[in-house]
Amino acid sequence: MIESRVITTNHEGQRLVGLMACPEHLEGPLPTVLLVHGFFGTKEERGLFDTITRTLTGGGLAVIRFDFTGCGESEGRYVDTSPTKMVAELDAMLSFTRARPEVDTGRLGLLGHCMGVNTILALAPEHIRCAVLMATPARPLEYLPAFMGEGYNPRGVSSRHTSLGTRCDIGPHFFTDTAGHGMVERMRRWHVPALFIHNEDDATVPSDDSRLLHEVALPPKELLLLPGTSHTPRHPSLYEALLNWYGQFLIGPDSGRADTTRPDSRTEDPSTSPLESPRRVHGV
Repeated sequence: MIESRVITTNHEGQRLVGLMACPEHLEGPLPTVLLVHGFFGTKEERGLFDTITRTLTGGGLAVIRFDFTGCGESEGRYVDTSPTKMVAELDAMLSFTRARPEVDTGRLGLLGHCMGVNTILALAPEHIRCAVLMATPARPLEYLPAFMGEGYNPRGVSSRHTSLGTRCDIGPHFFTDTAGHGMVERMRRWHVPALFIHNEDDATVPSDDSRLLHEVALPPKELLLLPGTSHTPRHPSLYEALLNWYGQFLIGPDSGRADTTRPDSRTEDPSTSPLESPRRVHGV
């Protein structure tokens, strides 16, 4: 793949830094997926988005990913951010993406992880062909106080030191921002084919949240539950599922992709424990 640094600005003039990757031997305009990271994440998302980018470009898609302000290489402080500001920044990145000559604007998809999904649902962009929604909290702002732990301060700045050694600060406005609420109703109203992916024993956000959102979503829809307790899915069948989903909705049914209604054959060994194999729930 060929990857290059891209830069645009948000509504406040702050720089949003991203990466655009294209398949090496294909010319645009190309079907494209925009990746949206989660709470205090980055465009790498601890390596998950790196692997997803390589997978999707290998399947003939272009990929754009970026850092929200206060994260990664982008300008700003995270303590000044809010769900509403993140929605505006995602909107700015979508406009930037649609303006790129490499992008086929009629074949544009989204992938969000954690609160990246909540940002997508709060924006509910039109003219998106499909989405992948990973490890989604149905009530994100209800989980944050516990996540911040002893550093939670409802009347001031809440702070938490991450496992990577960085410090995450958020202001009290983050918890009351209306853009961070009403996810179930937002999902009910968004008319976009959605693949939900969640580690079944996720210790940070319960997989029941993805089950609930999948239940209320409009078809076509699919729920893929993967083994594991991590909040970041990495099961090998994840990547095949992504290629199948985007192949179906961004490339077409005759692209030579595997049938999306069947799990990866590598996981169908009858001797494998159910907790070690992905489980699929199809929409009606």
